[in-house]
Amino acid sequence: MIKFLRLSCLVIPVTGALLAAAACSGPNPSSSESAPSDTDGASIGLSLDLASGVTIDSATYTITGPGGFTRSATIDLSTSTALSVVIGGIPAGTGYSISVATTSTDGLVSCAGSASFNVTAHTTTAVTVHLSCHEAPRTGSVQVNGGANVCPVIDSAGASPAEALVGTGVHLSGAAHDADSGPSALKYAWTATSGVFDSASAQNPLFTCTAPGTVNITLTVTDGDPSPTCSDNLSVIVTCDPPPPQPYSWVVLGSGGAAIARVVTPDASCPSITVDGVSQAMNVRVAAGTVPVRTSSATPVKPSAFPVTTCELTLPSGASRATVLGHDLPLPKANPQKIVIIGDTGCRLKTGNPWQACSDTTQWPFQKIADAAAAMHPDLVLHVGDYHYRENACPPDQTGCQGSPWSYGFDAWEADLFRPAESLMEAAPWIMVRGNHEECLRAGQGWFRFLDTRPYAEDHSCNSPANDDLANYNDPYAVPVGGDTQVIVFDTSKAGATPLNPLNATDAPIFNRYQAELKQAGDLASNPNVFSIFANHHPLLAYTPVAGGNPTGGISSLLSVMSTTYPNTYFPPNIGLAMHGHVHDFQAVDYSTNNPPAFVAGMGGDNLDPVLPDPFPLSVSPAAGVVPDMVAHDNVFGFMTMERTGSTWVYKAYRLDGSVMTSCTLSAADKLSCTNTGYLH
Repeated sequence: MIKFLRLSCLVIPVTGALLAAAACSGPNPSSSESAPSDTDGASIGLSLDLASGVTIDSATYTITGPGGFTRSATIDLSTSTALSVVIGGIPAGTGYSISVATTSTDGLVSCAGSASFNVTAHTTTAVTVHLSCHEAPRTGSVQVNGGANVCPVIDSAGASPAEALVGTGVHLSGAAHDADSGPSALKYAWTATSGVFDSASAQNPLFTCTAPGTVNITLTVTDGDPSPTCSDNLSVIVTCDPPPPQPYSWVVLGSGGAAIARVVTPDASCPSITVDGVSQAMNVRVAAGTVPVRTSSATPVKPSAFPVTTCELTLPSGASRATVLGHDLPLPKANPQKIVIIGDTGCRLKTGNPWQACSDTTQWPFQKIADAAAAMHPDLVLHVGDYHYRENACPPDQTGCQGSPWSYGFDAWEADLFRPAESLMEAAPWIMVRGNHEECLRAGQGWFRFLDTRPYAEDHSCNSPANDDLANYNDPYAVPVGGDTQVIVFDTSKAGATPLNPLNATDAPIFNRYQAELKQAGDLASNPNVFSIFANHHPLLAYTPVAGGNPTGGISSLLSVMSTTYPNTYFPPNIGLAMHGHVHDFQAVDYSTNNPPAFVAGMGGDNLDPVLPDPFPLSVSPAAGVVPDMVAHDNVFGFMTMERTGSTWVYKAYRLDGSVMTSCTLSAADKLSCTNTGYLH
């Protein structure tokens, strides 16, 4: 390897048999530079001025001569400090030329030169080759063509009106100028934190409020300048108010199948209802009002505003038509053929829980589920509890729930239940099971105003914490479904996660209350010729998933009472099936022990729970002495149906897209058989 800065000349002695490279000795006549003094008088070599940092690893030469003679080669200098080469076998003659070239290893310096010489036999000929060396260009130039553009300026952005109801329009106006009218025409672009535009690129579009709350609307104007800083922005604030309460009507089935027509209306008086051609006034169940702040499981809490009157009328048995508010109510059928089962349907807004995007139907799809279920034209709807979930205000950093109503008043109930479920409430009468979200510390006030089937009473309303020990419990009742089936509605809204000790002073009253209710359920199920479905919110002999671990069993407080009251079976005799919610998934579970099969249908819209293990560990028992032998499960949004086929029922689980997860039947021996089992992904 040779380090150099300048290559002055190359002297090459040449003979007919041998050509050697020799150093320049003395000044180069064609160059202002002379060879370094330390090489003067050397017999062979390359005259170099050395410099650090510049190196060559090789040089190439080409010799041409008379008779078409040519010879080329590369000289390896990677281990050399001087250039030396011997070239043999060159015929004697005249008119030879040699060209030499080399380039530094970094490619920044290149050298080349040539010379003519003659070869005399047995005579050394010295050839001087002048090499011209050039550095590669290291600098360049740029031509700057200046051009000035005056950026646009927004003169105004307005909204008329600045406050509007959800679902109504706001006219936006924008004005801007561009002093130099270029480089292109002005472009307008509107964005908003919620709501929609009829044309976001129009100068004066129409904006529509889609959710209650404050909306920040921003106008951006550009003139075609590619610089991101050459635009102007101006914002305007619009307030979107919730629409005034609208009336809703539905039918709920109570004890013995009594059909109770219900209406909530913003009017102070109740509307008339026409039953089989006879018109009469509905009764006021509870007047509009605001309930003061009470003890709650949610913090902060605000007074519960109910600006609606709740009206009701128990319809006569066998009524064929009932009309209210201009449309027909869905009446119970004598022998229902199809039942829709849903649960855990509200949109979760609670501090400490994952916030749900209530305005995104992919993340909270309850209205899609309700509409899909209504399109099946069911004869009956069974809701297994937890209707209300909007307990805390949506935080500012959660875009998907901005403007949502919250707390326990009617606006949250309307958003969670009445509005999204309107099509399904118009399609069929409902059996309504109370969930833990409807206990008194939570949305119990709305439960008793709107959904509970017993007469309304202030001491059974959850308005005052002093009455919670009474209002958190209800006696079970049975709703007949044709002549061969019934649903026993059992209230577990206040059931806790720890076993109850009947010898403990605190636990004993609760234990005794649940035990009495279980015995009442046993009385309701006493007819062995009627297929009894035990419907309560919390899973009893089903499972609760645990992320990364084995699942746990049912609600411990109830199981402690059930195991004492009905050892081994847990349920009263003649219970043929259990139907639950609370866990946000689908489950179908059967057992090798003498226990009724269970379904969980808690996939109606709230945040889904983790998936159960796959494969499912059947060695994990949901309760002492209970041995499972079949589990089918999935954690997807959807609903269930019960469809009558002859004298039996077929139970189907549907995904949101309408596909069937599994289809199950009960044998004469009360064994549950499903078309698909395990994890139904």
